Amino acid sequence: MNRMRVTDNPPSWRKLAEINLKCERDMQRYHHPPSTGIILSWRGELRVGCIQHPVDIDFPAIVFISITSKYRDPEFARAYRNIDPGRLELRADPRLDLTGNFHVLHRDGNFLTFMTPEETRASQKSDLLRMLVQVQPRDDGRIDLIPVTERKYEQEPPMPSEKIQ
Repeated sequence: MNRMRVTDNPPSWRKLAEINLKCERDMQRYHHPPSTGIILSWRGELRVGCIQHPVDIDFPAIVFISITSKYRDPEFARAYRNIDPGRLELRADPRLDLTGNFHVLHRDGNFLTFMTPEETRASQKSDLLRMLVQVQPRDDGRIDLIPVTERKYEQEPPMPSEKIQ
């Protein structure tokens, strides 16, 4: 398969967005709970991905997001908006570290932030989070299902030092 690299000049952002959106929609059948496509604004960058909720029925504000770290050019997000105009737009607290692809966060309307200490403790015990399956597409079109392993902590992870308003 002839794949375009981010360094190719000039990239066809629309074509990349179409390919990414097709892959996203193909994988949605594996998402439990169901996913919704998002464009996420964080630290002046736009990321494209999906949000899944409810992750914990007792804590409906806990969400799981999967975002791209590969294509961060504003033109990629613009192309996504053009081909998927109803996409959910979210903002994230700039104090979050969203450099990876997968995150469990607190959602308040269209704003993503740190979970409360109570939500963090509950998410560590959540059966649904332990059973989440990461779906990874391969270059040959096949899809790998990669189960998330159970995390065990000797002590609870550190909590944010201040409550987010």
